[in-house]
Amino acid sequence: MSAKLRKVDRAVIDALENVCHGIQRQFGVTNYWIIRITTISLALIAATDIFLALSGNNKPPVGEQYFTIAYVILCLHYAFFVVGRREQEAFDRLSRGLANMQKIHPLFFVFRWIFIFGLALNLVLGTELIKLSFYIILIIDGFLEACDPLPPCRGKFFERIDVAMRSSETGTA
Repeated sequence: MSAKLRKVDRAVIDALENVCHGIQRQFGVTNYWIIRITTISLALIAATDIFLALSGNNKPPVGEQYFTIAYVILCLHYAFFVVGRREQEAFDRLSRGLANMQKIHPLFFVFRWIFIFGLALNLVLGTELIKLSFYIILIIDGFLEACDPLPPCRGKFFERIDVAMRSSETGTA
């Protein structure tokens, strides 16, 4: 079972890394940008969830309110402070030719799949959105962290925009 899961894990990471590299070539943003956007989105979902709960008749328990507020704060802290540092560490590691431990270390493999099974269990049990988002971000983060970014680049999309802007300034088509 473990060998099959490892093959699936490796295939998912390879496929995701190819998608991330394609996005980076087109737009100049790395897999860490995707992590940042996902985390901010989940923080907004959680904030909306608590806002709607507080404005309705069925107010959640105070402890759950504080948990959700703390979750939003942690997501935003992670998105704005931690992800940028991790991206720089990945570039530094790649420039030194070091392996990505998230790809090869068995502990990270186990954690990724524990969270996937946890998500599946919560889906079966009908858990609320905030708890599902917690599992989703851990799964996305686990797989995206295992992807190595390409060296920084501008991206073809923005290069095309620059060319179009320069040609419109000079009056050529």
